[in-house]
Amino acid sequence: MKKNQKKIIIFFIVALSLLFISMIIPINGDEIWNFGFSYNTATGLLPYKDFNMVTLPFYQLFISIILIIFGKKIIIMNLFCSFLVSAVLVNINKRNYKNIIYLVMIMIIFSLSGGAFYGYNTFASVILILIIYLEHNEYKYKNEIIGFLISMVLMTKINLGLFMFIPYFIFSKHKIKSILYTSIIPIIILVYLIATNSLLECIDYCFLGLNNFKNNITIHGIIIIVGGLIVIFLAYKYWKTKDKIFIYLLLYQFSLYPIFDLNHLAIAILPFIYYMMYIDDKKIAIIFYKVSIVLLLILLIVSSFSTSFTISFKNNYLFGKNLYVDFDFIDSISGYYIENKEKDIFILSTNEEFGYFFKMLLGIKITKYDFLFQGNMGSDEDKVIKEIDEICKSKQCLFLTYIDEKSVSTFQLNRKHLSYVFDNYKKCDGISFFDIYCNEDN
Repeated sequence: MKKNQKKIIIFFIVALSLLFISMIIPINGDEIWNFGFSYNTATGLLPYKDFNMVTLPFYQLFISIILIIFGKKIIIMNLFCSFLVSAVLVNINKRNYKNIIYLVMIMIIFSLSGGAFYGYNTFASVILILIIYLEHNEYKYKNEIIGFLISMVLMTKINLGLFMFIPYFIFSKHKIKSILYTSIIPIIILVYLIATNSLLECIDYCFLGLNNFKNNITIHGIIIIVGGLIVIFLAYKYWKTKDKIFIYLLLYQFSLYPIFDLNHLAIAILPFIYYMMYIDDKKIAIIFYKVSIVLLLILLIVSSFSTSFTISFKNNYLFGKNLYVDFDFIDSISGYYIENKEKDIFILSTNEEFGYFFKMLLGIKITKYDFLFQGNMGSDEDKVIKEIDEICKSKQCLFLTYIDEKSVSTFQLNRKHLSYVFDNYKKCDGISFFDIYCNEDN
């Protein structure tokens, strides 16, 4: 009984600590979009039909149900995810609860380096950790449970799901059954897409449009070196031990592609760190702990400069009132939206998340023209700007443009679309760091 009480106490401590961390970590585009996609769905919008999204919809649909039941605020999503992650981490670290601190530290690094503390990438990594735990323990219906978990990841981010499905299928003694176990969620999602008449749009955004990501490859040499060393190490470990877990981990390292940066590295190594410290070689894990502490301190110092952005967005959803008016930039842009509520406003910027940011703050309906980054608009990206142009023939339009050449998102900005605005619309205003272009009717 005392053991269970201790476990429950640790569970709540971890969950509330995770919630606190998730609410103070500086806001970023990944977090806005991860919450935004679920928020859109919870407000009645259809993925792919009403707004663009390049991942399969399981995670967003799952979170949207939580938002519908408990409230459409970011704290609700973070609270639910904190309890979910805490349940996994506390149960798999029965021998040493201190290990949880190191896993959470990697999650913080991932978030501070540009990823969402809670989002589909973190979800997939935690699921893989759970699969690794299950593979090294005997449970009734173990294969069925693992297959079901993989099916959830497949319908969230298919490449990460495949990295889990391949070793699961290869080492399965009952391959037909394994396929059936991993088909449960895909069948449900397929029925949902057909019922909402959004299957073709899903295929376009999630598969046919992938070719447009070819220019989104970004490379940091040190990340490739670290990732390459991990791959070599895992290949060696499998050759020596024939433990299939090393195939899971090895394949998962390719989640770094096509963006070789720190936050994608953190996604890839989170399950690796868990395996090293809990099951295999703790000395290897200690090296990562020490490196992680240094990175965490650097990122905390850098991220401290964006505190106001965090307060303005997250506190709004935490307390349900508009605290963003205390900040000149957010106040001026949100005021501009309100003043021009009869017009269509499009943002073409390295800070593309602003489209979601301001519309969610103001309760304005999101559209597929609020996320115009390269690779996120399906197979025919030129079609999007033609559609916008058609809208602007009968309605007054405003284009807020900004390029920050130092931004990590510069490579994702669709410069063809930006050039089209510069060539076909006139500069008519400016607000904060945005140049504003409009059609002739303005």
